[in-house]
Amino acid sequence: MDGVEKRAREHVKRVVETYEAIAEGFSSTRRSPWTDVLRLLSDVSGKSVLDVGCGNGRHTVELARRTSLVVGMDLSKRLVKMAEGRVRKSGLAHRAMLVVGDALFLPFRRASFDIVTCIAVLHHIPTEGLRRRAVSEMVRALRSGGLCMITTWYRWQKRLLLALVKGMFMRLTRSTFEFGDVYVPWRSRDKVYKRFYHLFTLRELRNLLSAEGLEIKELRLMTIGRRKWMNVVATAIKR
Repeated sequence: MDGVEKRAREHVKRVVETYEAIAEGFSSTRRSPWTDVLRLLSDVSGKSVLDVGCGNGRHTVELARRTSLVVGMDLSKRLVKMAEGRVRKSGLAHRAMLVVGDALFLPFRRASFDIVTCIAVLHHIPTEGLRRRAVSEMVRALRSGGLCMITTWYRWQKRLLLALVKGMFMRLTRSTFEFGDVYVPWRSRDKVYKRFYHLFTLRELRNLLSAEGLEIKELRLMTIGRRKWMNVVATAIKR
């Protein structure tokens, strides 16, 4: 492991620590699933689904309503516990399973799932190398002909331009790695937590998925959520 990768993994560790610290407040603002995004999956009945970075389980539960088996996985133990509670409350525990796991080392056998979703997660992983590893792991977990869906924050949003400029200067202190890296604050109980993001362009996500052998089915910008963040959304097939 070289020095850059070691620093990148430390960043991932800090991202997880941040979400452990803000889990309760974060979960309270993430109640509803992104149904417009999930609609891109079309008919998932009878399919097995892996929800990478499931957070509090809002998408895991919605997927469980539509399919026969969904596994929600996250590296935050607190968020997984909240997801478990959400699944139990929904009465869908017979269709959904929650596990603590790392997107860089998925704890599943090759070709285990028909569909893999990764919603608002990949942008928390620093460096192209680690993001490629995460996508490679998703591809490994997919069956041939399976569908992968990934969403990331879009780079060119007015509200993020100042953060982009700051991120450029933070490279001097080795707090960021490449253009597009930013920190987005989360305020909780008079404390400010800084969450790492790598903001994507359409071309960047296309190149990343193609490099791992996925065939792009759809790639678009979508305005999602109550605060209307712009996301790059891709669906791709494993051949």
